[in-house]
Amino acid sequence: MAFAKLAVETICNRGDVDFEKRVFKAESFKDSETECIHNKLINDTANNFYKQMIATFSTDDFEVLNFEVGALPNGDWGYTTGHEANTATNPLGLEINLDFYTVRISNLIESSSNVSQMVILCHEIIHAYMYNSLDNLGIITYDTNGNPEFNTTIQCTDIQPNISLNTLSEKDRWIALICAYNANNPGDDEWTHTLFNTANFDLNTYRVNLEQLILNNHDWDNEPIFLKSYLQGEFGSQWKQKASEFISWKGLEKTDEFIAWAQNNNISSNLDTNGEIVYPEHSLVIINLRDLGKKDCL
Repeated sequence: MAFAKLAVETICNRGDVDFEKRVFKAESFKDSETECIHNKLINDTANNFYKQMIATFSTDDFEVLNFEVGALPNGDWGYTTGHEANTATNPLGLEINLDFYTVRISNLIESSSNVSQMVILCHEIIHAYMYNSLDNLGIITYDTNGNPEFNTTIQCTDIQPNISLNTLSEKDRWIALICAYNANNPGDDEWTHTLFNTANFDLNTYRVNLEQLILNNHDWDNEPIFLKSYLQGEFGSQWKQKASEFISWKGLEKTDEFIAWAQNNNISSNLDTNGEIVYPEHSLVIINLRDLGKKDCL
């Protein structure tokens, strides 16, 4: 009943509903360039990583995934929130008995390249999938804005330092990973990104699967000649693989894993005017992929 009510409200607000996959599309997302990328990934004949994550929402009658395009602060490409059933009004303003996950893609990315849209869609769906998994295990809750909350005081009490993850249940393994991160980075909320480097469906990490999806699903051969020339000059014959690798780290730049990757690839860092550590070589590749790449999915 709650799902049907939300579907009616969405359609009345000029949005769309994929009833089979339980995916809601706000008017801002419907018929957008980003929706075009979403549809291509969903309709891919292969069971790609994106489809696998989306499919988890279609198997639960009390979970809903909502897409929208809109403004985001700080130059963010995308943002994902979650609202637990009966704890908050969902972003459409309805009191409903459903777990509600919203993926918002920046309107700036909507007008950028196809590859940047693919990357941020997959990145944000990883967040939604993780939040859903952690919520179902009773590990996280959400604040009133839909941001995930992890109670270190309660959750980390019984976790022993340096414990072997192989001896733990799935729930305790996730808790141990988050507790270890918070112990080394107190007050830092990047734990949601450091989990991108944990294993998932096929024992690859989420980030590696994202890299492989970009490599295999993006139309690299039809990129503009000036972008291909730039990437070939930077990476040689492995330009497709390296471009996929570089952009898969977008949004993860503050994690320890990114720092280690940058060091292993001899990517230097410096401080920007705000005193933040930045990696200009990595950033330049991302900017060029975003701004110079093909933009006509529709």
